[in-house]
Amino acid sequence: MANNEDRAWPDPFRRIPLRTSLSEYRHNGRRHFRSEHEHEASVPSSLSQYVPLYRHHAAVFARYCSEGRLSPKQLHTIEALYIDGLSLRELAKLDGVAPQAISDRINAMATRAIEFYRWWRQSNLSRQRPREAAAGTRRQRASRTK
Repeated sequence: MANNEDRAWPDPFRRIPLRTSLSEYRHNGRRHFRSEHEHEASVPSSLSQYVPLYRHHAAVFARYCSEGRLSPKQLHTIEALYIDGLSLRELAKLDGVAPQAISDRINAMATRAIEFYRWWRQSNLSRQRPREAAAGTRRQRASRTK
């Protein structure tokens, strides 16, 4: 008789192992159940391709910390820009200084934090003005003031 009841009323939880948490949700007015095991087969994150890059940045930052060649302010700058992904202006606002001060900090680290400096110049290559253009605007300003 127990077998007949099992056939008449199928148990949707029979295939789910014990000690499994279930969540219930409604979709188009119907109840659905999802186990924690269903999430494991989901689509992988699109950010997973950046994991090696994040690990590399963290390893470089750890090396800079252990070498002791940089000041705490410079390490803070590298952490904010290289690890946390802040922009130069966001960091300047956070530190309460002008953006040019942050830029000067970065330029001072050119020989001590080579990997960071190369990354910074490469990622901000489009924002840099050529030296000739900068010198030309200085000459124009100087001629206006005369």
